Amino acid sequence: MKLVHTADLHLLSGNEPRARAAFDAFRKVCALAKERKADLLVVAGDAFHTPKDAQDGALLARLKAELDALKPTQALLIPGNHELVNAKRAFRSAGDFGANCAVFEEPGVLEVGGVSVYAYPFKADSRTGELFAGLQAPKPGECRIAVLHGTAKDRPNLAMYALEELEPGGDCLIADADLAKAGFRYAALGHIHKPDAWKLANGGVAAYPGSPWCVTVGEVDARSAQVVEVDPASGTVKAEAVPLGTPRAQTRDFFVIPGGEKQAAAEIEAYFKDAPPDVWRTAYPRGIVDRAALDAALDAVEKACAACGALPPEARRRDRNLQHFDAGELSGVEQDFALRLGERIRAARGEEREVLTRAAVLGWLALRSPKKKAEEDLLNTLLESAR
Repeated sequence: MKLVHTADLHLLSGNEPRARAAFDAFRKVCALAKERKADLLVVAGDAFHTPKDAQDGALLARLKAELDALKPTQALLIPGNHELVNAKRAFRSAGDFGANCAVFEEPGVLEVGGVSVYAYPFKADSRTGELFAGLQAPKPGECRIAVLHGTAKDRPNLAMYALEELEPGGDCLIADADLAKAGFRYAALGHIHKPDAWKLANGGVAAYPGSPWCVTVGEVDARSAQVVEVDPASGTVKAEAVPLGTPRAQTRDFFVIPGGEKQAAAEIEAYFKDAPPDVWRTAYPRGIVDRAALDAALDAVEKACAACGALPPEARRRDRNLQHFDAGELSGVEQDFALRLGERIRAARGEEREVLTRAAVLGWLALRSPKKKAEEDLLNTLLESAR
């Protein structure tokens, strides 16, 4: 049996650029399922970005048309935390997804190609030990797959990745030992947008396909879907991450110094315009800056990039430890400090320039912050700015 495993589509209603990007990514996943002649397409939660999107009739009609076109490939869908947060039910009607799509708003089993696919819709503040309670050991010859939405607690790198994003609706903790004990040969997981796959103690495989497009600016890995082949007789599993060529994210810090606001803006403009088609970039100005001067320069950058189509929806400037000031409020000492600082850093290159900029931020804070901050607050600010 062959399946294509995706999750975290985060489909959006409407026709904004992000909504188009999300649906285009879904189409590419469907095209992959067709190309590989998959028996089953699995969407392991968060097909929609919000409960409101999950109830949108126009979006559901488009999704149903794509799933109908997949026949004879079947589809399976479970709700994730995004569809269930503050919602009484995830979807308007299972019928909205078409006859070849099995929608599980309660735990259930779908038999496909000699494989038993156990679907567990997202349940907040739960654990797999609880979800699998009462589940009997596999019968002789039974080959099992699990579909779940939550955090793999035994994968520290993924758990920390999950903590970076403040996810709504709680979490479901998934334990490798529970998956192996329940006899699952493949665990099709959703919730973590970073692709990863690993072996279970029983020889099975667990995997996150990652979101098929960069839903957030932290999703810098190439976007992919899992193509999985399962031999029902032996339980052998082969899983392959297949790149989709959909947008991934990229971020970069730009160090700004007093008097260098226009130069930094020019560097940011070149960074946006040079982006490959499948990369959405975000710029983070850092350092010390005249807020008004930088805003004016970056407004011009956004207009220039928007005109040539080089500024995608997620490529927005964001402050990261940026120290603001208004040029008119500087004392003579501070003006002299800023001038000398700018000259010294402009003369530096590469890593030296970055180190000097970080040191300059600390010096600047030490010079100005005691007027406004208690000693403990100042220390915390200094430590944060030195990261």
